Amino acid sequence: MVSAEFQVNRLDFPEAELGKYRGQWVAFRSDGRAIVAHAATIEDLERHLREQAYTPEEVVLERIPDEDTCLGAEEL
Repeated sequence: MVSAEFQVNRLDFPEAELGKYRGQWVAFRSDGRAIVAHAATIEDLERHLREQAYTPEEVVLERIPDEDTCLGAEEL
């Protein structure tokens, strides 16, 4: 479950920082203050997380859309 703290911090996460990960999967720390891993595929991201000994409870996974992806209201 995603915490209220994560939701607040994720909304405040700098867009410039997110831009580095366009088109990739990222793993946010569970408090939403930092990205701890990233990869082109979710399988690679999960492998990186296992290698770094992160548990599912410690991270929140999200795909950062490509630059030219148009989000609908539901995704915002």
